[in-house]
Amino acid sequence: MEGLYAYFLVIAVFILLSYGLMKQIKQTITIQTSDKRLVYRYKRALIGNYVTSISFLIFSILLMLNITNTLSQNHTALTSYVFLVILLISKFGVTPKLEKSLINR
Repeated sequence: MEGLYAYFLVIAVFILLSYGLMKQIKQTITIQTSDKRLVYRYKRALIGNYVTSISFLIFSILLMLNITNTLSQNHTALTSYVFLVILLISKFGVTPKLEKSLINR
C-alpha cells in the first residue's frame, strides 16, 4: 500500500510543477506581447522570465528523474539543487515585480 501513496505523491508533484511551469510561460508571453513602455524595466523583466522559465523546466525534469531513480542520484540531486537556486534568484532577485493589471491579462 505504501507504493501506491508514493506514486500518488509523484503524480501530484508532477501536476503541480507542470501547472507552475505553464503559469510562468504564460507570464513570459504576456511580457513579450505587452507594450514595452508599460512594463517596468522591460528587458530585465524579459530576461529574468526567460531564465526563470528555463530553470523551472530543467528543475522539473531533473526532479522527476531523481524521484524515479533514472540517473545517478548524486549528480541529479546536486543539479536539481543548483537549478532550484537559479530559479529562486531569477524569480525574486532579477525579475522586477509586475503591475497587477499586466499579470491579470
